[in-house]
Amino acid sequence: MSEFNWVGFLLVMAGWMFSLCFHEFAHALVAYHGGDTSVRDKGYLTFNPARYTNLVDSLVWPLVFFLMGGLALPGGAVYINRAALRGRGWDAAVSLAGPLANFLLLLILLVPFWLGLVDLGKPTILWAAYGYVCVLQIMVTLFNLVPMPPLDGFGVISAFWDPLTRARAYAMSSFTFMILLVLLWSDTVVSKAFWYAVLWASHTLGVPLELASMGRGMMPHPF
Repeated sequence: MSEFNWVGFLLVMAGWMFSLCFHEFAHALVAYHGGDTSVRDKGYLTFNPARYTNLVDSLVWPLVFFLMGGLALPGGAVYINRAALRGRGWDAAVSLAGPLANFLLLLILLVPFWLGLVDLGKPTILWAAYGYVCVLQIMVTLFNLVPMPPLDGFGVISAFWDPLTRARAYAMSSFTFMILLVLLWSDTVVSKAFWYAVLWASHTLGVPLELASMGRGMMPHPF
């Protein structure tokens, strides 16, 4: 089960898409309770991926990056009217809600492994893909918590900055994001620390790494 498998690929993509919607739904839900009711009118309080994504930014580019380096990037986006939020605490909470949603989803997904309901001695395509989706949740959670624009970790800390400084930092998002990707793809201390953290968290939380590795092996490797 170490070669490309269409069924496994589609299962991983389905899990990834659901987690993307859950991540963005969490942003919108907290924003709604924090004062930005416009998210309801924009249709963000739903699990319909069409509300959060566009073909190029949310599917094509994340898939290309994923195939090139195995890094699952966040693809969806909800547009929050932060001026409508009731204070900086809510502003920070909106940014934090996305990574927390991924972590919550991870904990739910891990239940079958914790309860011993999966026969790891007889791996199947379904459970291999399932295990890899668990690792992707850890990967996306840690990635989003990096305190660099435009990631959620930066949104949390910058919520307490003055608006002008924050706007200037976000204006550099494309530049800082590309720097981060280069650091993660290169053989750097940053890259080694990130992947070590992903593996350590996966092992600590009980993700069967051999099963997840099988799931990764079913993905295409064109680059």
